[in-house]
Amino acid sequence: MKDTLTILACNFEGNGRGDLAVQAEMYRRLRAEEPDILLRQELPGYAATGRESTHWFRSWEHLGGMVGWLGPGIGATAIYINPRTVHPARNWADEVERSIWQLPPTVLSLIPDGTHVPILVASVHYAYHNAAQRDLETGWLTRLPDKWAPVDGQHAQLPVLIGGDFNCELPGTGPLTRPRDIADRPHRVHRTILLPGGRRVMDTGPAATFAEIGLADAAHIAATNGDKEALAPTVAASPTHGPARRCDAIYLSDALAPAVADYTVIDMTGPGLSDHDTVTLRLHLPTLRRLLADWPTHHAAAAKTVAHRSGLRAS
Repeated sequence: MKDTLTILACNFEGNGRGDLAVQAEMYRRLRAEEPDILLRQELPGYAATGRESTHWFRSWEHLGGMVGWLGPGIGATAIYINPRTVHPARNWADEVERSIWQLPPTVLSLIPDGTHVPILVASVHYAYHNAAQRDLETGWLTRLPDKWAPVDGQHAQLPVLIGGDFNCELPGTGPLTRPRDIADRPHRVHRTILLPGGRRVMDTGPAATFAEIGLADAAHIAATNGDKEALAPTVAASPTHGPARRCDAIYLSDALAPAVADYTVIDMTGPGLSDHDTVTLRLHLPTLRRLLADWPTHHAAAAKTVAHRSGLRAS
């Protein structure tokens, strides 16, 4: 019996750009990880051919019988689940503010087998060109930890897991990239913030905001537990775009940190399958089940007040 819940975040460049051999190899590598939850970015074509199209459903088959949901609008993102180990509770597509997102996220409430508390799961792909736009997108995601649902007769704040391509530099083991090391001038602007006085610094995206609202970077948890490779770059170095860096990650409610068992960066750039590596998070299921069993007890304080303030009802 499996003792881990495996979550992958995969930006598959252009969904393989129609190259069947590249698609087949990517799907083979993803299947090999035996994912329970797969967070995908860059899925052009699926929404255009229709959400009920054979083209879309075949992607389920290629992933070994997973079931998927495309994000709202153009279908830029998706979440797939193994229906034998994870159960859908709600699709939040109607609440995604498409006026904020250039590439709208997929957001689902998912219940891992053997638990009864929904986890709010989001597959995200941030804007590539504008730090202010990415800040708006992070702001929208701060709504997720503020959602509440009836659990065991109490109104409890829901746990959250967010993964994908944040299109900015996420803190790793070393110093941040120096803007002057990015030779391509438009890309330098895309990845930096202009400070008063005219100096540019790297945009580190959601890291600080997520920490403030109780979301932890799973790679940093794994690194703290001794696995420094968890903080490996997910985008390779480039003569024009600068040094290798972390852009892809999975964040989760910090109360779930004890369940983090393993975090791996899978090389997809080296073999030319994508311009981003895939990240894999494995949660220890017995620990996760224990944490979720106790969730209502520790996350229902002042529920009536918060539920009234947020005006949200979740499932």
